[in-house]
Amino acid sequence: MLAITDLPVARALMRTAAPGTRAVPPRVTILTMTDHARRRELSAAYRETPRRAGIFLIRNTTSGRTLVASSLDLDSEQHKLEFARTTGSTGVFHRVIVPDVERLGWAAFTLEIVEELPASRERTAAQTRDDLATLVALWREKVGPALLY
Repeated sequence: MLAITDLPVARALMRTAAPGTRAVPPRVTILTMTDHARRRELSAAYRETPRRAGIFLIRNTTSGRTLVASSLDLDSEQHKLEFARTTGSTGVFHRVIVPDVERLGWAAFTLEIVEELPASRERTAAQTRDDLATLVALWREKVGPALLY
């Protein structure tokens, strides 16, 4: 069995096949760089990347009501909102805003990052969650109970 490890060579073989015949002989296997090794590299790099933790507000621009929430990964929350806007999905965010989202659509909502915790290798995830819970309580007071979801 013949193994071709160079993808450009394999593609060239496919292009030079006679019309009406198989592009690659049946006993030729095309091997590329192992996807698993590349996946492991990317996963390791992702795990080492520091996350932005903090407080964000999802504000209903028509009624002024606001959801105060926290996240260990603020970029993830922004991506969730982009996904929800693109797909029209209501399942990616907190249930308390779903009725308003279904009625008004995602265009009536904004996501605002109001406070970000400085990245620290010394702080554990549990300590970060405790700090975020305290900040959420402070921001809920600042927004006021009349405007909270």
